[in-house]
Amino acid sequence: MTDDDPLTGLDDVPWARLQHSYGMADDVPGHLRAMQAGDWEGRYPPSAQLANHIVHQGTRSQAAVYTVPFLVRMALDPRLVHRHRFVGLLVAIAIGLDNNYLPNGYDPREDRAYLVNLRGEADDWAQWIGEAADDMQRKQREESCAQVLIDAEAVVCCYDAVREALPALAVLLTSDSPELRAETANLLAWFPESAATSIPLLKAFVADEGSPGAAATGVVALGLLGEPAAVPFIERHLDSPIVELRWASAFALTRFGLAGPAVVDVLTQVVARPPEETETMSFLSGSYSGLAAMALAETSEATTIRGGRRHADRPG
Repeated sequence: MTDDDPLTGLDDVPWARLQHSYGMADDVPGHLRAMQAGDWEGRYPPSAQLANHIVHQGTRSQAAVYTVPFLVRMALDPRLVHRHRFVGLLVAIAIGLDNNYLPNGYDPREDRAYLVNLRGEADDWAQWIGEAADDMQRKQREESCAQVLIDAEAVVCCYDAVREALPALAVLLTSDSPELRAETANLLAWFPESAATSIPLLKAFVADEGSPGAAATGVVALGLLGEPAAVPFIERHLDSPIVELRWASAFALTRFGLAGPAVVDVLTQVVARPPEETETMSFLSGSYSGLAAMALAETSEATTIRGGRRHADRPG
């Protein structure tokens, strides 16, 4: 490998000592090399095969965090194809399955607090292990406790590793590929602690974006970040002639408790007649109707914007 190879240093990682969902992670380098090559045999691309191992059903593994720098460098390498899939895998590494956090966004404080609590329970674990009936049970309990901690640490470390890469990845919002631009906007949606930087980038992206699905992704991302200051910009698209933007605006406004008749009407129409699914809108695998239904489910109790702003019959 040369210095400009995004997989430089791949063989320096102790993959055989790291875990993923199917055992030890010594097969990860092969998946990453296949992703770099851009071709494959069989039903699933190598990015999907790698995801199945390191974030199986949304479970972030110990090995996943070590793939982040390689995925970031591949995503930034214009020589490679299907780069949106690399960014999509980074989303999965950061949060697991997005349907677990839609339509209200992700709060990393919950996973961090869970990890702190686990570490604080070490004394209780020691007592439980010490009460084992025999050596076999004691070993099982030790392994069980260790695995719980490994898994919780993996969740936090994966998220933080991807967050550190956001400044470098933000340039992809101006890529020539609409799929890559959209997936990058999707990625920014899950990092509320970086909202101050991401919101101006997303606003500029939406304003200039020519792909309806990609622009809609940017509006949804603004909603998921949860900053009320973005509401006027989001509201502006509720009357758009582009159905994807109307839907995205309505979806995002429910995030803030704004669910007037105009919002409900747009969401109801999209459930009945959704836009065509494309790779430029990847939340919930691109299901406009599914996302609209999720947002509608929030509207019965969503009457005011967080922070005290009361909604009108029609946002404006």
